[in-house]
Amino acid sequence: MSGIMMALIGSSNSPFALFAGATINKATLSPANATAALDLNSDGTCSRPGDSPASLPNWFSPTTTGIGSSYWAKATISSGSFSSGSGTGIVSLSGGAGWTRSQTAVGSSSVTFTVEIFSDSGGVNKVAQATFTITATKDA
Repeated sequence: MSGIMMALIGSSNSPFALFAGATINKATLSPANATAALDLNSDGTCSRPGDSPASLPNWFSPTTTGIGSSYWAKATISSGSFSSGSGTGIVSLSGGAGWTRSQTAVGSSSVTFTVEIFSDSGGVNKVAQATFTITATKDA
């Protein structure tokens, strides 16, 4: 990655300056299942589907309709596993991408992962990254 790109990523003028990791927790009482999720939306926003508040800092700012068609994302798991979602390959953000962790029995389960955003489909030109932990808890 060029020095100019690295400087831009670290700068407050970067459209990715707000993209930061988060810990997302979702707890439910039985009999409902718990599902914690992270979505990167095609307009540059991040959200936690089904939660209130549903928003997180944007992955691209200012948000722009269709900006996802110019970017790709890859999730790399450091612990745990996804229950569903976009997986761990490089995916286009043109339709958004999302990852979930569900808990169907009483207890908790988590996944910690880093999301990298690229300006090319081959995953060569990384423009941002952030680490997330999503935890689903089903209480008795």
